Amino acid sequence: MTRLLTPLVFTGLMTAQAAPPSTASVPTSTLTVPVTVPLAGVQVAANARVPLEFARVDEERTYLGGLLRVTLTGTVTRTGHVQISALPDGSGLRISVPIRAAFRAEPGGAGAFLARDFGGQATVNLTVTPTITPDWEADVTIRGEATWTDPLSVELTQGVRISVQSLVDTQIQTQLDTLATQVRTTIREQARLRQRATTLWTRAQQPWTLPTPDPAHAHATPLTLSVTPFQFTPDALNITLGAQLRLNATL
Repeated sequence: MTRLLTPLVFTGLMTAQAAPPSTASVPTSTLTVPVTVPLAGVQVAANARVPLEFARVDEERTYLGGLLRVTLTGTVTRTGHVQISALPDGSGLRISVPIRAAFRAEPGGAGAFLARDFGGQATVNLTVTPTITPDWEADVTIRGEATWTDPLSVELTQGVRISVQSLVDTQIQTQLDTLATQVRTTIREQARLRQRATTLWTRAQQPWTLPTPDPAHAHATPLTLSVTPFQFTPDALNITLGAQLRLNATL
């Protein structure tokens, strides 16, 4: 079965070669199985698993050769629901997560009057493009980006600028990596591509009862197994599995 489900890329189809290809003179038939993954389920899973807190800062830094000690505190939190929508060309998904950063830089001692609040807002946008692995499992590639309304930095006094941008970006990237894993798992579990392909391949090899007066059957010889490219609509992910067969009738 492993060899039967080894895909070859050809003219946009992932094709698994199971037997020598039929000649042009031998007619073939195709058995297809549509697969639909509702996006509502993916969105529910994303909202349940994406954390409310994306980053946290609680540390002390020194400036001016140790003369100024500053305590930095704050968080980056989700401010709304995760939104999932199909890309305009139907080739993938866009996942949007609104976030807000709120920080405080508070010097100690005589510099306490320099304390400042700072932060910003952003929408994290993830572009999810589905693929198929060599072992016939659904997979995704994910690209993410976030543009802040304000830089995550503040100038306490001349020559003392405090930034938490790189620290926050690192923590957010960790959360996005986790989200990517969760989205990949959800799509794979709901698509069940390998399981469906195996079922289709097994079904294609079963005798077919013919509607004739005398008992008769059509025996199928599977030739190839294929899957169309993923296509997204506003409501679902759609693909179609297909098995090409050669049928022989027996009485």
